[in-house]
Amino acid sequence: MKITAKYYNIIRDIARKPEETLELPGETSVAEALTTIARRYGPPMERLLLAPQGGKSIYLSLFLNGQRLADKDLSAILGPGDELLLMPAIAGGLGNQRISKPTASYPGGLSPLRRTGGA
Repeated sequence: MKITAKYYNIIRDIARKPEETLELPGETSVAEALTTIARRYGPPMERLLLAPQGGKSIYLSLFLNGQRLADKDLSAILGPGDELLLMPAIAGGLGNQRISKPTASYPGGLSPLRRTGGA
């Protein structure tokens, strides 16, 4: 079975490509595909994608066919033509500001966040 793996940021740098087609056995889970990718590129990729105690690293965001995957979804079985997107988790940027309720709604369920002062 073939799936597409897309890589972003440092993951793309380690793989030296933005995406690739992976040939996987049938009945391959997301977790197994993740391990396959990590091992293909060696220790730097393994440290980035896999947690030391097993499973997905907390520093990785995974999307399957455009939908973000929670840790509980790693046992999901991939299908032919699926797209797995691997992106380093992003954090920070607000300093001592807090995020309050959205101020308006936008199409697609997105909404802006209003910043408030002080912690």
